[in-house]
Amino acid sequence: MKKTPTGRNIFNILSLFLYFEPESASIISDTIMEEIIYLIGYDINEQLHDYSDLKEAIKAYGDYQHPIESMWFIRVNSTIGVNEVSDNLRQHLHFNSDHLYVMQVTPNVPRQGWLPRSFWKWLRQQ
Repeated sequence: MKKTPTGRNIFNILSLFLYFEPESASIISDTIMEEIIYLIGYDINEQLHDYSDLKEAIKAYGDYQHPIESMWFIRVNSTIGVNEVSDNLRQHLHFNSDHLYVMQVTPNVPRQGWLPRSFWKWLRQQ
C-alpha cells in the first residue's frame, strides 16, 4: 500500500525549509558583499572652479582615506564597480581641464609609499 503525505508531514517539511532558508540567505549575502578598495586620482584646477561637490561625492561612499591632496581611497562593497564610481565622479568635473583616474587596489600586491601610518593600517584592514 502506497503512503501519501499527510498534511502534518507536509507541514514538517515546510517548517524545515523555512528554518534553514534564512541561514542560507545570509551565506549568500556574505559572499556577495565582499569589500574592495578603489584608488581615485585626479588633476583639477581649484583656482578656477569649486570642487566641493566632487569631494563630497567621494566622501559619500563612506569609508575613505585622503592621504595625498589629489588621491583618495574608498572601501566599498563588491557590487559597486569601477565604472560606476568613475561615472559618478565625472559628473563633478570640468571636461576641458580636469582628469580622473579610478582603479581597484589589489590586495597582497607589493606596494610602497611614504604615507601616514593611519593610512597603512586602514589599507591592511581589507
